[in-house]
Amino acid sequence: MNITAFYETLIQHLSEGVLIIKESGEVKYANAVVEEHLGYPPERLIGNSFLNLFDDKDAAYFARRLQDAVERKLPAFSIEVKLQTQGGTWRLCRLQLRNCLALAIVHGFIVSISPQEAASATSMQEGGTNQHSALLYEKLRLLVERNEQAALLLNEKTQVVAANAAAFELIERVTNRPLQEQITLLRYLPASEHEHFRRLYEQSARGYWGEMTFAKGKYLIHLDTMPIWSASGQVAAIMVHMKEVSREAQLRQELVYQHQLLEALDRASSEMLVLIDQQLKVRWFNRQASHMVRLFFGKELKVGVDWESFVQLQGEEKEQYLQHLKESFHAESYFQEAKITDIHGGAHWLQLTYTPLDSDVQPMLIISALDITKERVAKKRLAALNRQLIEQNKELARQEAAARMMNEQLRAQQKQLKQAFEELSRRNFELDQFLYKVAHDIRAPITSLKGLVHLMEQESTSSGLQSYLEHMKSSIRRLDGFIRSMYTYTSIEQKPLNFEVLDFEVLLEEVKRELQEPLNTHNITLSYKVLGKQQPFAGDKVRLHTILHNIISNSIQYVDEKKSKHEIKVEVQILPRVAKVKIEDNGTGIPPELQDKVFDMFFRGDERSKGAGLGLYIVKQIIAQLQGKIDLKSEPSEGTSIELEIPNQISVK
Repeated sequence: MNITAFYETLIQHLSEGVLIIKESGEVKYANAVVEEHLGYPPERLIGNSFLNLFDDKDAAYFARRLQDAVERKLPAFSIEVKLQTQGGTWRLCRLQLRNCLALAIVHGFIVSISPQEAASATSMQEGGTNQHSALLYEKLRLLVERNEQAALLLNEKTQVVAANAAAFELIERVTNRPLQEQITLLRYLPASEHEHFRRLYEQSARGYWGEMTFAKGKYLIHLDTMPIWSASGQVAAIMVHMKEVSREAQLRQELVYQHQLLEALDRASSEMLVLIDQQLKVRWFNRQASHMVRLFFGKELKVGVDWESFVQLQGEEKEQYLQHLKESFHAESYFQEAKITDIHGGAHWLQLTYTPLDSDVQPMLIISALDITKERVAKKRLAALNRQLIEQNKELARQEAAARMMNEQLRAQQKQLKQAFEELSRRNFELDQFLYKVAHDIRAPITSLKGLVHLMEQESTSSGLQSYLEHMKSSIRRLDGFIRSMYTYTSIEQKPLNFEVLDFEVLLEEVKRELQEPLNTHNITLSYKVLGKQQPFAGDKVRLHTILHNIISNSIQYVDEKKSKHEIKVEVQILPRVAKVKIEDNGTGIPPELQDKVFDMFFRGDERSKGAGLGLYIVKQIIAQLQGKIDLKSEPSEGTSIELEIPNQISVK
């Protein structure tokens, strides 16, 4: 219920004529009593300007007072003016204006003044000095001085004839001039307030109370006039009470702002707010509460009704809820969600909050309700979408994992294809070299044999024939060595790996025995030692024999004839995972620019090389097959060292 509606309900039951007007003077509401005084039905006044009932002088005066009351937030004032009735006559009326907390001025308590009352307004002035003697004022002075509030006594000329200490202090503080008796009170009032005070004074001279509020500098003063009656029933003097209300006006202005703010919040709020007392009766509610009660219960929410009538629970559940509600007046604030059905059968979800409110009079409870049906539906829909999104994300993750696996497989296949392509390219290159080398190295001995046979046919001595036969044997040995190297190469490439437990000492002794003749020819000492013999080692015997034979044979070919002592040392260290083999010689060494080529197919270091150039190439191929490592270090004139790491296949065996 807003404040304007509250006042409209209130003034319906008043016995005085009351109007509510806006700042512009437009009548917003009038009760039926106004018609008794002025003859206008309320509907005739509503929507029209109240100033239309004044004469020009009083209209201008009233408009100034109204504007002043609104701008300065003056709480109240009273005036007497003449108003025109519906019949066209003029009637003197006493008006009391109350500055309401709404955006309108309650202009009320219209009381018609009879001609007899109007005639008696001058009785105080006509009484002369006999009625207001010095003796009477002296008796009244004691009444003034005993008054706790600032009080003054005025004669018929509005002169001050008595004042108490509070009045002297207030007047001097507000006007910066001392109060003097026998001086009209108008001297201490702002000039703009003189006319209003004269009207107020005349009203009190007829025996009625009056009041006004005016501003003087930074002070706001409330003044009321009270008639003092003589024993003969005549007004003998006017008592004036004055009070500074600056602080009250400030508080009123703050209260106006708070009420206006409350009105704005009420209009803007989408939340139901209801205030109930300990008897569970409604004491206040906002617009949204009225709307929601009509929607859910088909009833009008009114102040004073039992909140219990709006509880949809039944039986024991209802009793428990009401008991819990009563306990909430002295508990902490809490909230809950409840489902409720409206009068059309629609389901609504409400978020209810219960907040206790301390009061000097009695505890109160604020019940707020917010319709969260849309939010719950949206939340439920969002939860369903989230679940769907989670499933989609899982599916996307599975697809991503599958795609990642396929990509990894594809990259592996690409890598394999690349390696196969590179291997094929290498093999094709080697094949080209192989065919060229075969054609060249086989053709050369055959051509040499053909030439020697032709010479033998022409030779007649036996000594010449013997020389040719030696050359033929040399060519045949070269051809046989080449064919053997080619056979070794092709067998190594095609023969599958065959792992067996080996004894390196036996293997090295076999190689030494095979190469004993060239070793003796060049006076070379071949020595070896095997470390870690207690550790079993398994490998491909044929391939390991070929590795040792080819490397040692290569060291024999490049013996340094300039040195007096020729040595080849072999050291084997058997470990659980690998066998480390190191072969060193003190031969001629290999120039740095040729060290990267010694493992190429058909590479020959110089004219001393008698083989096909496949020895170290075959070694490298075997090491690759066994997934081992090979490292060559050489210094010209110092010698060469080759280190091997050959995986121990004992676990495979």
